[in-house]
Amino acid sequence: MDLVLPLAVFGGFMAYFALQARREGVSTRAWIDNRNAATFGRPGWWHGPAVVATLFVVGCFVAVSIDVGFRWRFIFFAVGIGALIALWMAYLTWWARRRLRERR
Repeated sequence: MDLVLPLAVFGGFMAYFALQARREGVSTRAWIDNRNAATFGRPGWWHGPAVVATLFVVGCFVAVSIDVGFRWRFIFFAVGIGALIALWMAYLTWWARRRLRERR
């Protein structure tokens, strides 16, 4: 029973994507690729996710520091996670802009 709800939600999203793709006359995969490229290819898309990721990392840092006490290695860990998130956003932007150029 625990598996039914996630599968139903996933199925609902896939049905929505298929319906939108059919309306535009393209395959579902092409519709999703075009939508992702348009979303992640525009300048500044990463501002919102960067703020959320920063708040999450800082919140975890504060929670762990309260729980076990401050340790310097937590700062290095937080900076490392932040760097990985920044690299992923840069890669996603590069990928999306490349896909946009290929589609035109």
